[in-house]
Parts: sequence; C-alpha cells; structure tokens
Amino acid sequence: MKQTEIAPTIAAFLHPKDRLVEYANSAQHASFLTNELLPHLQKEFPLVRNRSGRVLLGASFGAVAALSTAYSSARTYGSLVLMSGSFVFADGGTDHGGGPVFDPVVQFVNRYRARPRHVAERLFISCGLYEPLIIPNRTIVPILESTGMRVRYVEARDGHTWENWRDQLRDALSWVVPGAAGGCT
Repeated sequence: MKQTEIAPTIAAFLHPKDRLVEYANSAQHASFLTNELLPHLQKEFPLVRNRSGRVLLGASFGAVAALSTAYSSARTYGSLVLMSGSFVFADGGTDHGGGPVFDPVVQFVNRYRARPRHVAERLFISCGLYEPLIIPNRTIVPILESTGMRVRYVEARDGHTWENWRDQLRDALSWVVPGAAGGCT
C-alpha cells in the first residue's frame, strides 16, 4: 500500500468479553465506544476532532455493532466499514432462523429498515458471494443509500472469512479515509 492511499490513521482494536452480546445492538457497548474510548483516544493521540476523521469498522456481528453504534450517536462517526454484516431481519413475522442470539440483531435491523436514517457520510460494505449473509447485505444497501449516505458496496468471490475481510481492507480504508492519492470517488 502506498503511504498516500489512506490518511494517517490511528486504530483501536477491541477484544470483547462476549461478542454475541456486546456486538448485537448493545447500548452499553455503543456507550463505551462513544463516551469512554473515543474521549480517551482524543486525550492520548492527536486525532481529528470532527466526525469526518472517525471510522467504525466491523465484520460479521462487529458490522452490526458498528452500524448500531453510529445509529445511537448519529453525529459522531463520519464513516463505517461493514464487512459481511450479520444484518439478519424478519419480514412479516418473527422467525428469522438465527436462534435467540440474533433476536437483538433482528430487532435493530427491522427497526432500521422501517425507519432508516443518516448515521455517517460514507459507508463501505462488502460481503462474500459464498456466505449466507449475502442477501441481507444486498438488501440493506438501498436502504442505507435512501438516507443520502454515500455507499460503496463490494462482493468478493469468497465466504465469511478473515481472509475475505483482509482482502477488502485496502479498498475499504482508501475509500473511507483517503490520503493524497486515495480513492475518494
């Protein structure tokens, strides 16, 4: 990667205690990111002080966590990277087929689909063609676009894997935090 493809970036990597709880539309997790972690990072590092310099990135359940955190703090984050998001929903009923662990996710996604709102300026969304989440990812894209957010959607010939997300990371970051030679299209 050329140095100028993305703007200088500081990343905070988190390791949850229980990702199936913390990432499934958890108000506590969203509050921690916005009200504790972000102020701590701003105190410790020379961060851009406006939303355009803030990105939330997540894969799978982490993509749900990123979207729901941005939803709860709509003026805080400028960009989202949502990879293989577990955007499970239930049309016309309650049976979503994901089991009880997906209940909070389905409630959030159903609510967002019914009343979408602008939560960031730019979104990079990717999903593997060979994963069961391809339909939920495809169907959420026009809903996100309907709010006026700029959305770039990419499908990869891959599955629900770390390798897929790794392979999409360069394009994702160069689009949401472009440097001097970045891909801001």
